[in-house]
Parts: sequence; structure tokens; C-alpha cells
Amino acid sequence: MSMNRNEKYQAGQDWRRASDVPVSKSTAEIIEKLACAHLAEGDAGMFKLAMSSLAKMQQTSNDSILLQAIAKKLIPELDKEAK
Repeated sequence: MSMNRNEKYQAGQDWRRASDVPVSKSTAEIIEKLACAHLAEGDAGMFKLAMSSLAKMQQTSNDSILLQAIAKKLIPELDKEAK
């Protein structure tokens, strides 16, 4: 079942407002494969939706990695100051 133009637009609007979408690496890989399949089929709308979803997921992953790195650096410094 394919989405009509309005449904595609609404889905795009929803994803623009979404943030911090956590998914597993395997789910992200599946979405990437599905996006490529949609593009090969000529469905650019679904391709764009899937790829923008991946971008949001990647941003969440990058933010998490950055926060972990900051925490590793700051926690030993805080422990030193407490002593």
C-alpha cells in the first residue's frame, strides 16, 4: 500500500518535529536497505523519508557518543576536585 501525497507530506512534517529517535544498528541497516529499494523502484518520497530518519538516528548516536566521551573526561576531574 503506498502513501498518497498528503500522507507523505504529513509523515515528513512529523519527522521534522521528531528528535532523539533511538534504534539498534541492525534496524538502521534495514531502513537503509529499504530506502535504497524505494529509490530503485522510483519512489523518491519514501526514499527521502527513510534517509531523513537515518539522519535523525545517526545524530542521536553521535550525541550519545559525544556525551559518553565528555563524561569520561569530566568524571575523573570531578573526583580529583572532591578529594
